[in-house]
Amino acid sequence: MLQYYRILDLPENASDQEIKKAYRKKALQYHPDKNNSSSAKRKFQEITAAYNFLCGNHSEIKEPRLSPQQMADLLEQKYQDEKRKRLKVKMKTLRMHQLEMMQNSRLYKLAIRIQRLVAYATIGIAIALVVIPIITFCVEFGDVRYSWDRGLYLGMIMALGGVFMYGGIYLVKNKKQ
Repeated sequence: MLQYYRILDLPENASDQEIKKAYRKKALQYHPDKNNSSSAKRKFQEITAAYNFLCGNHSEIKEPRLSPQQMADLLEQKYQDEKRKRLKVKMKTLRMHQLEMMQNSRLYKLAIRIQRLVAYATIGIAIALVVIPIITFCVEFGDVRYSWDRGLYLGMIMALGGVFMYGGIYLVKNKKQ
């Protein structure tokens, strides 16, 4: 609010007439039709905004509109808001402390190791599901009794291996510590 008084070069206790007079003087000085400088338009907009604010709120600044009960309610509300903010900070600190304690526990570390073991085992199974059908296909392809149905089954096993591979890689990349 003080910046609006500074824009119009007025003291804080200026009357409505002084505000109008200062606005007219500044508006004539910085009006884009009369002033050709590059910052005139911006300055004129600031002057107009300051005038509109001070004309709309000037009487409210001088005369408080709150009754003692309303003021007490407002202060109580501010107190409760500050109390809530302090409680939120305290709870966040407590949660961070609990998280740190949990992450340092032996049970948590064991669970992380088991999760990694499962991820790597999944990748191992996936590699086996992909490589074994390829080897089987290469070995049996020369056999006269080879059936294309068997090749289809081997392909499905390889696809299943691909799914396992994707899952295992996902587990390894998205490990949480």
